[in-house]
Amino acid sequence: MGLAAVGGMLAGVIYTICSFAVAAIVTRQRLLAVLARSEGLRLTLGWWMELFGALGVLALGLAMLTST
Repeated sequence: MGLAAVGGMLAGVIYTICSFAVAAIVTRQRLLAVLARSEGLRLTLGWWMELFGALGVLALGLAMLTST
């Protein structure tokens, strides 16, 4: 009885590890396809976010200078 339980748990662990490996491979392929299709949008969005971040830092710096 004990060996059957250990064997069942071993099979479950092997199945779980294999399932995660296969899921990671499939998900990676799909994710890379989505990233390839959205590259232009991500570059444009990143540029605008960088610009607004820099302007925000500049505005905070100027606000600190004028408040003293």
